[in-house]
Amino acid sequence: MMITTMYDRRWLGRFMTLVLSYTVAGLVGLSIPFIDTHITLIWAPTGIALAALMRWGLSLWPAVWLAAFVVNLSIGSSPWLAGGIACGNMLGPVVGAWLLRRFGFSPLMNRRSDLLLYLLLGVVAGMLITSVNGVFQLWLANVVPLADVFRAWSVWWLGDAMGALVCGIPLLTFRGASVKATLSGPRGLELAGGTLLLVGTGVLIFTGPVNNEALYHPILYLPFFLLSWLAIRGGVAVASGAALLLSAQAVWATAQGSGPFLSNDVHFSLAMLWGYMATATIIPVLITVLVGELQVSQRRLSLASLGAELGMWEWNLEDDRIAYALETAGLPPLPNEANGTSLRGSMHPEDVSLFDQQFRQHLAGQTELFEAECRFKITGGDWSWVLMRGQAVEFDEVGKPTRMAGTMIDTSARKAAEAALLESQAQLQQSEERYRQLLSNSPVGILNYDRELVVTYINARFAEIMRVPMAYMQGLDCHDLRDQSVIPALKGALEGRPAHYEGQYRTSYGGVELWISMRCAPVRNEAGEIVGGIALIEDITARKRIEDEERRQRRGLAALNDVAALTHLPFQEQLRQALQIGTDHFGLSFGIVSEVVGSRYKVLAHASPADTLEDGQCFQLGSTYCDITLKQGDVLAIAHMGRSPYHRHPCYELFQLETYIGAPVCVDDQVYGTVNFSGPESYERDFDDGDREFMRLLARWIGSAISQDRDKRALAASEQRLKTIIETEPECVKVMSPQGEVLQMNAAGLAILEAESLEQINQVGVLNFVDLEYRDQFAALNQQALAGRSGSLEFTVTGRQGCVRWLDTHAAPLRDSDGQITAVLSVTRDITQLKQQQQKLEQLAHHDSLTGLPNRMLLAERMMQAVAHARRQASGFAVCYLDLDGFKEINDALGHEAGDQVLRRVARRLVETLREVDTVSRLGGDEFVLLLSDIASQDQAVVTLARVLEQVEAPIVLQGRECRVSASIGIALYPANGEDPETLLRHADQAMYGAKDEGKNRYRFYCGSKALLS
Repeated sequence: MMITTMYDRRWLGRFMTLVLSYTVAGLVGLSIPFIDTHITLIWAPTGIALAALMRWGLSLWPAVWLAAFVVNLSIGSSPWLAGGIACGNMLGPVVGAWLLRRFGFSPLMNRRSDLLLYLLLGVVAGMLITSVNGVFQLWLANVVPLADVFRAWSVWWLGDAMGALVCGIPLLTFRGASVKATLSGPRGLELAGGTLLLVGTGVLIFTGPVNNEALYHPILYLPFFLLSWLAIRGGVAVASGAALLLSAQAVWATAQGSGPFLSNDVHFSLAMLWGYMATATIIPVLITVLVGELQVSQRRLSLASLGAELGMWEWNLEDDRIAYALETAGLPPLPNEANGTSLRGSMHPEDVSLFDQQFRQHLAGQTELFEAECRFKITGGDWSWVLMRGQAVEFDEVGKPTRMAGTMIDTSARKAAEAALLESQAQLQQSEERYRQLLSNSPVGILNYDRELVVTYINARFAEIMRVPMAYMQGLDCHDLRDQSVIPALKGALEGRPAHYEGQYRTSYGGVELWISMRCAPVRNEAGEIVGGIALIEDITARKRIEDEERRQRRGLAALNDVAALTHLPFQEQLRQALQIGTDHFGLSFGIVSEVVGSRYKVLAHASPADTLEDGQCFQLGSTYCDITLKQGDVLAIAHMGRSPYHRHPCYELFQLETYIGAPVCVDDQVYGTVNFSGPESYERDFDDGDREFMRLLARWIGSAISQDRDKRALAASEQRLKTIIETEPECVKVMSPQGEVLQMNAAGLAILEAESLEQINQVGVLNFVDLEYRDQFAALNQQALAGRSGSLEFTVTGRQGCVRWLDTHAAPLRDSDGQITAVLSVTRDITQLKQQQQKLEQLAHHDSLTGLPNRMLLAERMMQAVAHARRQASGFAVCYLDLDGFKEINDALGHEAGDQVLRRVARRLVETLREVDTVSRLGGDEFVLLLSDIASQDQAVVTLARVLEQVEAPIVLQGRECRVSASIGIALYPANGEDPETLLRHADQAMYGAKDEGKNRYRFYCGSKALLS
C-alpha cells in the first residue's frame, strides 16, 4: 500500500502534520522530565499517534517512527538509542490501532463497549508495548540502572497511558461538522462559558489556595461537575477537550512545584495526579455514553407507549369482585357484575387454563408481574384479544395478596398485525433471500459507503474482483486506498450525481493491476437526504485485453494492407519495405527475409540498424533462431529468450537477441527460408495469437512475392524471346485495343505505315491510315474479332510519307487468363508486289501490249455487258470496226518501230476523242473496234464518227518526216443489225470492207447485204 500512497498529496499532508504535532508535543513533554530526560509525567504523543492511525490509517506508521526518532535525538540520545525507542513508540500505537479496528471499535465512542475497548486495547495493551520497549532500551544504554527499571517502567506506562487517554479521546471524537453544529446558537455560548469557568477553576485550584495541605478542599472536585455539565450539553468531543485543558493545567502545575498534588511522597503525588486526570477524562466520556444510551431508551419507551389505549382493572381477592374502567380503552364489553367466574366465562375456553396458571403463579409470588393474553367474546359472536397485566398491590398481615390492580389493552389489532407481520416477514425473508442471492451471485461487484467514504458493505464478487478478503474492506476508509483514482467518482455520488470511472486500478491488498468500470450513484434515506453511495464495479481486464488484441490485430491488418500495397515496387524494395513495416509494427530492431539452402542461411533482404547486416550476407543455419523455426514448422515467438528453453542456443550466446518472432516462408509448397523480427531487449508483453497470425500472413505474402518475382523473371525472359521473334518477324504484328488504340506493333508494322513510334500512329489513328474505300471493312473486321470470330481482309493503306501499299491482314481475338476478350491481334503482310504482278497478268490477259487498249477478250466481255445493259434499259449501242489506211506503207518504209509509234498515237487519239463510257479496242495489226454506248440510231453516231475520222487523219511526225494515215470504219447498230456480239462484230466488219471499197477514209453503216455510205 505504501508504494502508491506515499506519492499521494493528501497522504503527504497528513504525514507532515503527524510528524510536526508529534515532535512538538514530545519536545514540550520532555521539557518537564520526571526521570532522567526520557520519562515524563504525561506523554501526549501517544494519544496523537493513536488517534492519527485510527482516523487516517495505519500507513502513517513511518511518520510516528520518524517523529519519535527526532524527539529522542533532540535530548541527546545516541542514534541507536533514539531509533530503538522510536521503534517501540511506533509499534505500540500501531498495534493498538490495529486491535481496535479488528474488534469493531467506533471512533465516535457512543457505546460503553467502545470506551472499554479503548481502555483495554489502546491504553493498556498499546502503551504496554511502548513502555516495555522504552525502559528496555534505556537499560541497555545504561541510562536506567536495573534497580530502577520497574519504577521507570511504571512511570513510563502511566505517562503513555495518560497521553493516550487524555489526548487520544479528544482527537478521536472530534468531528468538525458535529462540533460546529453543537457550538452554534445559544448552546455554543453556554458551552463556551462553561469551558471558561472550567479553566478559571483550574487556575484557582492549581495556582491558588488549594495545595497539598488542603487536598480535600471542595473546590478541587468542582471541575468534575463542570465536565459532567459540558458532557451532557456538548458531547464527548467538547467534554474530552475540556478535560485535556484541565489535565494540562494539572501536569504543568505539578511539574512546576505547585498545586494540590505536590507531596514529599513522589508515588503519592503521581497517583493523585494520574487518578485526577483519568477521572477528569473518563467521567465526561462515560456520562456522554450513558446519556446517549438513556436518550435512546427514552425514545424507545416513548415510541412504545405512543398511542397506547389502556383499560384499568382492580380485583378484590377477598370478595372476588372486579371493577373495570374501560370507557376509553376501546375494549370489548365485560359483565357488569364481574368476578372471577364471570371473567372466565367470557373467555375463550382454550385460554382459561393458561389464565389460571399465570394467576396462581403470581399469587404464589413466583412472578413479579401477572400477565395473560386471552380472547374475549364480543358482539356478533367474534373474539377479541385482550392483554391483561397487573400486580398484587395489597396484602394481609401474613403477606397474602388481597387486592390486584392492572391494565387491559385490546391486542386484536396487534394480533392481526402479528399475523400479517409473520406473513410479511416470511415474504421479507424470501425477498431478503432473493436480494442476498442477487448480491452474492451478482456478476458485478457492489460497494456501499457512507458520507465519510467508509466502506459499509461489499459483496463476494467485489472481493473476488479486488482480490481482497471481505473482512479487510469492512470499515475501510476509502481515503486509505492505495490507488486514489476512484475517489472523484465516489465523491461525485455523494454530491448527488451519478459518476463513472473507467481505467486502470491497482488494488490495495495485493497490488494487482486491473482494468475496472465503476458506476457510482447516491444512496438516500426516506427524507431524500444523501447518506452514502453505492458503486457497481466490473472487472473489464479481459475485455480490455481483447480490445488491446483487437487493436493490435487492426494495426496488424493495416500493416499487412500496407505490405500488400507494395506490389508496384521492385522486388527487393518490396521486401525491404515489408520488413520495415514489420519492425515498426512489433517495435523491434531487426527484420530479415532469409533464403535457406542446406545449412547455409543467406540474408535475402533486411531492415536493421546501419552497418549491422548486408543483403547476401551468409551465416550457418545452426547459429540462427531460424534453425528452431524451421524445425518447428510454424511461427516461433519468444518474448524473453533468456528465460526460455532456448537460452543456451548459439544465436543467443553470439548475438544476445532477447526477443524473436519468426515464421517459415514457403514458395510453391517448398520451404524457401524464413521471415523474422528480433531485438536485444525483452518484449513488453507475451506474443499472442494475433501476432502469430500476422507472421503467418506476412510469410505467405513474402512467399507469394518471391514466387511472383520468379514468375516475372521467367515471364520477362519469355517476353523478351517473344519480342525478339516478333521484332525480327518480317510481317506486321500488332495488338489493338477495343477503342482502336494500337497497344503494340513490331518494326515491320511501323515500316509499312512509315512511322517511327506507336505514338505517331495513335496520334493519327490507325484507321486513318486505311484508304477510305476500305475503312468500313477494316472497322467491321476488328468488331468481328472482338466478338470472338477471326477474319481476313485485303486493303490498301497510305503511309505517312504517301506510299500506298496493298496489305493482307488476319485478325483474331486476344483473351486474358479469364477468357475475356481484351484486344485484337492482327498479323499483316505486304502484298503490294503480288497485287502489281496480278495487275500485270490481268493487263496482259485483257489489254493490248502495244497500245494498252482492251484486247479481243476484254472487248467480248464489254460487248456482253453492253447487250445486257441495253436490254435492261431498252436502249441501243454501236459497234464500229476501224481499219487504218496507208499504215502498211509507213511500216514498210520506216520500219516496225515507226509503225508501232503510229499505232500508239492513233490509239491515244481514239481514246481522247471518245467518251469515258465508250470502249476503244485493238484486235491486232492496224484493226480497232469502237464500242459506242447509248446509240439508238445512225444519226446519234454520225457526229462521233466524223470526229474520229478527223483525229485519225491528222499528221504524225516520225523520224523528222510528216506521215498521214486514214481510217475505214464499218458500223453495226444494236439491235437493228444484231443482238449478239459476234453478229454485230461480223456485220461491222462487212460494213468496214464496204467503206474501203468506196475509197477509204470514210465510214459505212451495215444494211442487209449492203453497207450504207455515210
